[in-house]
Amino acid sequence: MFDLINTPYKEDLPLLLGLGLREFVCETGVETDLGSVETKDYLIKVYVTCMPAQFWKFDIICKEGSRRTILETGSGTFTQYWDMAKMVGLNLVTIKSCSKE
Repeated sequence: MFDLINTPYKEDLPLLLGLGLREFVCETGVETDLGSVETKDYLIKVYVTCMPAQFWKFDIICKEGSRRTILETGSGTFTQYWDMAKMVGLNLVTIKSCSKE
């Protein structure tokens, strides 16, 4: 049912906990809600799906302009992707459109 490999990578744990997100043990292939990070500029909800490689999803509300962006990553560490999500939340990066060819 639960797989011990589906836990945070050790390099991600300090940042996850420092942001107030929760440590996790999750089922393979199930999107798991880790909580939210909110500042005066943004609200970012964070999700992980373990396959067992970890895939991240950030549901970002940029309070300036009330813009919502959902970022989904390939496999990797939370630490790799957090700064990009934060930049979207700070309105420093904007994604104009995304479509499949």
